[in-house]
Amino acid sequence: MSQREELLQVLRGPLEQVFARSEDELAQLASLLHAPVPPPPVASEPRVSSASALFEYGRQMIADGKIVHLSFDGPLISGASTPISLDGVRYASLESLYHCLKLPEGSAERAACAAATAWEARRLTRRLHTASFGYQGKELTVGSAEHAALIARAVAAKVEQHVEVQDALHATGRALLIIRASHRGVPLNVLGRVNPLALMLERWRRFGGSS
Repeated sequence: MSQREELLQVLRGPLEQVFARSEDELAQLASLLHAPVPPPPVASEPRVSSASALFEYGRQMIADGKIVHLSFDGPLISGASTPISLDGVRYASLESLYHCLKLPEGSAERAACAAATAWEARRLTRRLHTASFGYQGKELTVGSAEHAALIARAVAAKVEQHVEVQDALHATGRALLIIRASHRGVPLNVLGRVNPLALMLERWRRFGGSS
């Protein structure tokens, strides 16, 4: 397998895990992110699906040949100190939001975790493993499409609310953004899968294929 084909698989696999249960779900998530979804085709034009448009964007990134790992430092990582407001609640970071969802909705513990740094939020919830969580009165399954969409909306809010995040995202050009799985072989959680993909969707929406 060529390097180009390997990179395409890197992109295709996570996209299918997070978004590709159906094309309708992909279009729904794209609309949540305000990403451009191709308009209905006219009779003289071949149909272009939202999924194929995204994969074409992926092929452009692969052609560019650059990979950016979101595993260390900088405003694009989930633990960056870039507070976000989502659905009327303020979170100290994207990772703070992710971890505080493990705590009961409306509790003082969740509020404290939401306001904590990423490191402290991890510490507060390190022994908590739940199959579902409450959000705005609804019970969502961990790892579900709804959970992924919530994280994606939070990523979009982070980009919208911080100029430095927009600048850092623009600086990645058409690079493929990825997070490597744990060296211990532990699969990425939904935050690790969604963050780079949602960032690429936001980059697509804001800057298109420009570098």
